[in-house]
Order: sequence, then structure tokens, then C-alpha cells
Amino acid sequence: MVVSGISQSFAAVGAYHNSQAQASDAQSNPLATLQHKDAGAPAQLSAAGRIQSSLANLQSNAQALSTISQSTAPGELATLVNGVVQSFNNLNRTVSDVSSQPSGASGGNAQPVQALNAINQALAGADDASVGALQRLGLVRQSDGSLSTNRIALDRSFQANPSGTSTTLARAAGRIDHAVNQQLAAGGSAGTKSRVSGTQATPAESTCSSDQAQQNKQMQMEKQRIQQQYLAAQLANTGGYAARNAVTTYFNVATL
Repeated sequence: MVVSGISQSFAAVGAYHNSQAQASDAQSNPLATLQHKDAGAPAQLSAAGRIQSSLANLQSNAQALSTISQSTAPGELATLVNGVVQSFNNLNRTVSDVSSQPSGASGGNAQPVQALNAINQALAGADDASVGALQRLGLVRQSDGSLSTNRIALDRSFQANPSGTSTTLARAAGRIDHAVNQQLAAGGSAGTKSRVSGTQATPAESTCSSDQAQQNKQMQMEKQRIQQQYLAAQLANTGGYAARNAVTTYFNVATL
């Protein structure tokens, strides 16, 4: 009965707010402003998450490319290559953006750069021999560190030597996959698996998690305070007995 009464009160409050919507102004509802700030809060703490997401996307595309063979259709090959190139370029841009932020925002600016350097080393190979081989396939490094593709060069290479072309690309993709896995593993520059496996997180990860939890707690307390003030104001302005009683019930529940 209590739950039912509260539900009916919530419904009455909702009906009352809907009836007053046209008379309300965004500036008169401080809760809406707080909710807007709350919605933007995660973006301020997502630097590490952006790096991890970019690495995971690159790994997924690299794994797909590593399965190609000489029997792969040229169109499919080009699509897989473009997937790796685009995800690599996205990682390159993300690292550049994150590295320009204050040191505390990403747990240390050196970590994203270290992760990108590891991927670049994997792409080049142990002795940089793969750089020339990839260039002949149309994958060229640009001045900003990004990659570009030449579809004509890729198609010609694959038509002339499908086995050699597919082997070169598959090996490069395999190295990228391995490098990303190391970076995402516990102890890596973008390590996340320590939290998945239940082992102790790094100090930077623990600090970030603690700060986020504290900010979320403060935001929730502020939201509750403003919500109570807002409901009290609505109660004072409510004319009908049913609506006033509903607001009173909701206010009492909100303070529990």
C-alpha cells in the first residue's frame, strides 16, 4: 500500500508538472541546470577511457585483418585495411588530444604516448623492414603520424602477388594485435585488465576512480538539496489539495 501510494504520488507530481510546463522557464528550475552539468561530468574524466576505447577498436580491426589470405576478395581486403588505418588514425588523434591536457587528466601524459609508440614499433617491425613493404602496398606514414592508403597500389600489389601481400598485411596486423594486448594488460601504459581480473589497480587508476566517486557523491548530494528546494517551492505555489498532497508525499519520500 505504501509503494502504491508513493507511485500514485509520483504520477500526480508528473501530471502537475506537465500541466505547468508551458508556464515554466528553464531558469526557474535549478535542478534542470544541475542535471545538465551532471550529464557532462563523465566527459571530464574520460581521457583514459578514450585511449582504451581507441586501442580496443584498433585491436578488433587488426584481428580481422590478420585472418586474410590470398583467396580474400580485393574489395574485402581494402575494407579490412581501411579499418585498421582509420582506427590507428583515431588513436593517433586521441593521444594527441589527451596529451595536450593537464597531467592529472589522463593519469600522466606520458602513458598515452607510450602506448602509441608501442603500436608504431609494432607496425614498423623489429628492424623497420616492414615500413618499406607496407609502403609498397600503399600504406604511407604522414607528417602528423597518421597513415594513408593508396587503393590503386594495394590492388596492384595484391593482383601481382596475392600470397606475399596478404602475408605482409596479416603479419603487421598480428604485431599490432599483440602490442595492443600488452598495452591493455595489467602493467601496460593503458592497462585495464588488472581491474577485470580482480588484481590491484595502479595508483593512477585508483586515484582517478576515487576522484570520480567523490565527484559523483558530491553531485548527488547537491542534486538532492536543490530537488528538495524546488519541490518546496512547488508546494508553496500549488493551489489544488490533491496536487499539494502529492508534492508533500514526494518531498517526504525524497528526504528519506
